[in-house]
Amino acid sequence: MFRYNDILYYLVPRVYNGYVDYIPYESNDNTVPIKEITPGITTAQLHQHLLPLNEPIPIDSTTTKWRRISGPFAHVLITSKCSISKDVVASSESTLSDGYLTLQYIRADGSTRMNLAKTFTKLSNGKHFNYDFVEWMRIRAFRLVPDDTSGNMMVDGEKVPYGNEKLIYIYLLLIMRFSLGPIQGEALPGIARCMGKQPKVDQVPTNT
Repeated sequence: MFRYNDILYYLVPRVYNGYVDYIPYESNDNTVPIKEITPGITTAQLHQHLLPLNEPIPIDSTTTKWRRISGPFAHVLITSKCSISKDVVASSESTLSDGYLTLQYIRADGSTRMNLAKTFTKLSNGKHFNYDFVEWMRIRAFRLVPDDTSGNMMVDGEKVPYGNEKLIYIYLLLIMRFSLGPIQGEALPGIARCMGKQPKVDQVPTNT
């Protein structure tokens, strides 16, 4: 079922200008799993790939792993887990311990309305990745920089006002810093432990 805001979103889609800097995920890169967080440690000391927000990110492919994707965008979503709500499967292959983030985006073009509508119909099962216009990749770190003075940006379902004071946000394996629009974050393997009840053997789905 679509809500009013959902219908309005793809009938009158917003175009976001800006860019996303990112480091592609490699399982054998130099990211070190965090074994322990000691008292007094700062978030800057936890970072392994991020730079201070007031420093530009180098994107020369000959000297750095950072890459850039430029807009305009109709939609950008970066997640650290499979589902972002009970009825939205953002990235069906993601797990809590995979060590990467999933970046997905839709470019703003002449088919934006139709593309958004198609995407919404497949979010319940994660099949929106089957569409060619939904571009996605696994990443280790990112910086999202909007060029506009107003827009809609959210962290864990909570809207982040443009021009907000600098905040630090830690959620599961993702640590983020945001201020005055730009947001950056990275996956920090081992920073948290998730415990739950092991399912019964006869309740585990099997492929036939």
